[in-house]
Amino acid sequence: MLFIQKQVDYWQAQLLRQLADFAIGTADDEFAAAEIVAAMKWTSKWAEDQLLVARETVTKLPRTVDALQAGEIDSYKAKILFNYTHRLTADQAAEVEERALVKAPGQTSTQLRRSLQRIVMAVDPEGCAERREARKAERIAGIEERVDDMVKLFAWLPADRGIAAAHRVDKLARAAKFPGDTRTLSQRRADVVADMLLATPDQTSSVKVNLNVTVSSTTLMGLDDHPGELQGYGPISARAGP
Repeated sequence: MLFIQKQVDYWQAQLLRQLADFAIGTADDEFAAAEIVAAMKWTSKWAEDQLLVARETVTKLPRTVDALQAGEIDSYKAKILFNYTHRLTADQAAEVEERALVKAPGQTSTQLRRSLQRIVMAVDPEGCAERREARKAERIAGIEERVDDMVKLFAWLPADRGIAAAHRVDKLARAAKFPGDTRTLSQRRADVVADMLLATPDQTSSVKVNLNVTVSSTTLMGLDDHPGELQGYGPISARAGP
């Protein structure tokens, strides 16, 4: 199985290189993506996205592509590295890549994301602050339709508020179990979310939520701006908050 995965990784790297070469060679052709659409039977949006990812990954993260080709990381980890670096300058991306690839082969995807978040905060603190404010302005809540009379309810929130909300839902769901209750914990969480949102204004809850955030003493004293650690999420900017 590992041998097969390494072969898949190798050919994923070759596909990235081929798409990048095509994207660079047709940079001035606004209809270039149509050739990929016809050849690969992709949608236009997907083809444009894949060309962008391939070009930026190959040109800004060459060591990542080499690691993918060697089977040291898979395409999922390569995409994570792209997601965390594509808004950085070439020099910043190279520094992040160099530091991240030291441990990336032995990390899970979650560990890699948290490691990258910490590295990017160190390499580009001002950019992180600007992107955080931009992301905060994009906060939304909504639903996605699903089959069988179901919907997915979601909210895009700053990490501190999102983690606090998740902790509150979890506590209420655990407290909601009664003798003979056959619902799973996940089902109770879903029911709690609906009950809280649909409750009448005079209903209250005694459940309190504590957020565990680890911050260095020097940051608390205002001497530096090192990221803290939000339990259940990972690295979080010292300036993060509502």
